[in-house]
Amino acid sequence: WSVFQHWLADVPSKLGTRCPPLAGLGLTRPPELTQEQLEKLDKWCEDMVGVTCSADEHSDFLRKLWDLSYPESDVKPDIPDPQWKRLGFQGNDPFTDFRSAGLLSVHVLLHFAETYPDKYQETMKRSMGNGSVETSYPFACAAINIVFMLTDIMKLKRPGSGEARSNEPDAARLRATYARMLETDDKAFLDLSCICMMFLDAEWVRTKATYMQFPTILKTTRERTCVALRSGATKNSAAAARSLGVDLYASVDDE
Repeated sequence: WSVFQHWLADVPSKLGTRCPPLAGLGLTRPPELTQEQLEKLDKWCEDMVGVTCSADEHSDFLRKLWDLSYPESDVKPDIPDPQWKRLGFQGNDPFTDFRSAGLLSVHVLLHFAETYPDKYQETMKRSMGNGSVETSYPFACAAINIVFMLTDIMKLKRPGSGEARSNEPDAARLRATYARMLETDDKAFLDLSCICMMFLDAEWVRTKATYMQFPTILKTTRERTCVALRSGATKNSAAAARSLGVDLYASVDDE
């Protein structure tokens, strides 16, 4: 992973900070949200966005993730430990990677493993590239990048962080779609992140990508996610999955 480490941390800057422009799509004014929707979105951001993930408080979450990832393994790695690289972390201490997206990315990985265990195992194992670095991608780091991507395109900020909510039409429209999803499903972000991971993996398979093409695959994932969240038809996770062409339960190899 030594080659990966030099440019993986720079993936967000390679992708830019915006979705493709809305010009020409007839989408210039984001839909209005109710006060209740805004309050629920703010509460979710306060509880979930920008929360620091630390070894002192959250080591049990990482151990649970390891057990879900390798249920038949007798190995129980310490933190730090080189074994964490098997799961797609850049180094021996996974908490170093979690700095960019915080505790939310841990929740996403746990939700993926618990809610879609077959897809989680399939995606995790395929990310290893059959033992070839050339055809592998860093599974855990991919999930962290997905979480960063989603919070970035919607400009989700923690209330009281000192940063005003973005009024960019792109971000406001995507954020409005998410707020409507959140209204009926408290785990909408977790599901959406899993769907994006499944899309990324399917795109990896479809394009026969190599590890140096990871930023390109992530960029495609970002663009397609923007399109899905712009759609007024995307009112829940199932609709988002359909828009991205993701089957939440079928194997990619069977599609």
